[in-house]
Amino acid sequence: MGLFSNKNKKAVKPAAKAAPAPAGAGLIKPGSGSREGKGKVKPKKLKADTKSAYRILERPIISEKGSFLAESNTYLFVVAKQATRQQVASAIEALYNIIPLKVRLINVKGKSRQYRNTKGWTADWKKAMVTLPADQKIDLYEGI
Repeated sequence: MGLFSNKNKKAVKPAAKAAPAPAGAGLIKPGSGSREGKGKVKPKKLKADTKSAYRILERPIISEKGSFLAESNTYLFVVAKQATRQQVASAIEALYNIIPLKVRLINVKGKSRQYRNTKGWTADWKKAMVTLPADQKIDLYEGI
C-alpha cells in the first residue's frame, strides 16, 4: 500500500451542468456607463516627462541651512542614489521650468544607531545642491 494510494479516496460525482449563458452576457454596451453624456475626458498634457523627474528628485530638504542657501539661489534636494548631474538638471527643468546653473551632488553616509541591544545603520542617501540663475526662484519655503 503506497503513500499516495487511490483506494481510500471517494469517487466524486460530477455536478449538474447549468444552462449555457446567452452570448454577450455580462458585457457592458458602449455608452451605457455612468459617463454617458459627460463628454470625453482628455488626459492632461505635461510639458516633459515628469514621471522620471519625480523619481530623480525625491523631496526638497527643508532645514535652516537650506533656507540660508535659498537666499543665494541654491536649493537642496534628496535625489535618487544612482542619479547623475545631468539627470538632476533635466528633472529641475522638467518640474520647475528653470535651467540650473550648477548642480553639485553629495553622497551622505548613513549614521550608526543603537536601540537597547540592537545596532544598526540608517540608509545612505544622495543630496543635490542646485544653483539657479539670479532672477529665478523656487517657492519651497513659503508659509513655513
